[in-house]
Amino acid sequence: MTFPRRGSYTLRVTVFDPSGNNATSVMTLVVLSDGTPPQVLRVEVREVEGYIDPTGTFTVHFSEPLTPPSPEAVHLLCNGREVEKSMKLSSDGLLLNITLFDPLPKGSQVTLSLTSAIEDLTGTPLHPNSFNFTVWGELEVLNFSPARVNSSGEVRLTFSNKLTSVEGATLRLGEKERELPWQINGRNITVTLPEAPPGEGTIIIHRVVDIFGQNLTEVEVPYSVPPATSHTEGGGGGGGGAIYIYLISIIIAAAALLTAAVVRRKKRA
Repeated sequence: MTFPRRGSYTLRVTVFDPSGNNATSVMTLVVLSDGTPPQVLRVEVREVEGYIDPTGTFTVHFSEPLTPPSPEAVHLLCNGREVEKSMKLSSDGLLLNITLFDPLPKGSQVTLSLTSAIEDLTGTPLHPNSFNFTVWGELEVLNFSPARVNSSGEVRLTFSNKLTSVEGATLRLGEKERELPWQINGRNITVTLPEAPPGEGTIIIHRVVDIFGQNLTEVEVPYSVPPATSHTEGGGGGGGGAIYIYLISIIIAAAALLTAAVVRRKKRA
């Protein structure tokens, strides 16, 4: 015979003989607490590098079977506000599954509080426990440098979460698209431009995936490189000026020689 919890119970026993006679005996039984409170062994929820899934189910493992707790015995707070949930105790009383009605906001702070209203089969209460979690954040671009690409070199993009993969990087100019080398380092992607062809376009990072499985289909960085400045006209003008001065000097020298020749002729005459 198993009693559900500590307390006072009345046991009534009636027996019958073959002739149909009966006798009843009544006794009072007092069930005492075992004196050992239940303990929380661990709390399981889908977690990646210290951040939990916003749609995860919390599973609490206990050291001994429990009586089914009331909804008020467990509190789940998100950024200080109570979260709607459902609870189910396993058939052996050792596991308590807590399921969310709605996903938790990404990047939020979550606290799971287990109160002393949780009791074992003899009515011994649990010592209160609290567990803190952080929900993983949305994947987004925090910044990129330079803000607008206008020359060859490297472009660095910084994301909110640690990354695992990228499908590729391309430079799109008009209808043409060319592949670019790239590299992942933690939350950063570095794209290299060996050359910087002139034109207005976009550097595109294709399908960026973070450690939580979230992805961005395309990330765009503005690209604007002006045409190379031609120095032909300015250089030609400078060359023309030098040639002009050179010709003037030749004319002056020739005039001087002619004057000297005329003077000599006059002296001879």
